[in-house]
Amino acid sequence: MKKIFFLLFLLSCSHQSLAPLNNNHLRYYAFDVGNASCSLVLCPKSKEAILFDCGQRQGFPKSEAADKVLRELGERTYTIILSHAHIDHYSVISTLVKKRKPEAIFYAGKIENYKTKLEGAQSLSVGQSLSCGAAQGSVLTVNERLDADNDSSAVFLLQYNKTKLLLPADATGLVEEKAKQKINSEIDLLIASHHGESSRKSNSEDWAHHIKAKMIVYSSGTYSGFTEPKCKVAKRYEPYLMEMPSHDFSCWEGNKEIIKVQSTKAEFNTSDLGDLVFESDGEKLLKVK
Repeated sequence: MKKIFFLLFLLSCSHQSLAPLNNNHLRYYAFDVGNASCSLVLCPKSKEAILFDCGQRQGFPKSEAADKVLRELGERTYTIILSHAHIDHYSVISTLVKKRKPEAIFYAGKIENYKTKLEGAQSLSVGQSLSCGAAQGSVLTVNERLDADNDSSAVFLLQYNKTKLLLPADATGLVEEKAKQKINSEIDLLIASHHGESSRKSNSEDWAHHIKAKMIVYSSGTYSGFTEPKCKVAKRYEPYLMEMPSHDFSCWEGNKEIIKVQSTKAEFNTSDLGDLVFESDGEKLLKVK
């Protein structure tokens, strides 16, 4: 198994373009949008896709992220899920919708907190199921507290046969605790809560131990005032991560010092590696870029 991952890692480093997606495979993109978040899933055995949040780094045109999404979508239809009303998770949506109308938009939190028009959007509910071709998504928890946007974060679990992806948005400790009750097996790929922040008990040791993620993505970037992921958060997940060939990884000690290392764990930071892509055949999940 380690040899397979090593080969795919080398291929991903030497080839920027990806092979055409096998129709039986699921493909997940974590786009490099700085200290924002933008995730796209191409659904297996279908011409559908799910966009989970899409914001853009400050100071960059929103069309940059929108064009990335549209390029990878191709001719697929897509559904938008907005995890909560923080602008770094939805600032690109209005630009994207003007270029390509989605089949549906679902949102967490209060719709009046979104500083953009969400025409026809529907509120998410706990336990709600959303199909993604042959994969199945479910909302583990949402709107724990409506008076604080991060506490309203939707935690979304996507399962394709034996592989599981977990997207907890900006979940606080309160939200993680609720979601944890509905997770009964290890997670193949985790998108770290709140970009890898530790405030408000996000990414706790108890959470890391419970989900035992095999791979983790931190959506982050260098921008004044943002210091994620925290090194102490990375250390909480590392005991459970798969071994990988050495690659760049950076994290913050507190709010002042950035630490850059060569990691041999399956921890990936968009600020170090750019756009990240993972693929599943339903049996195993592999990093392909």
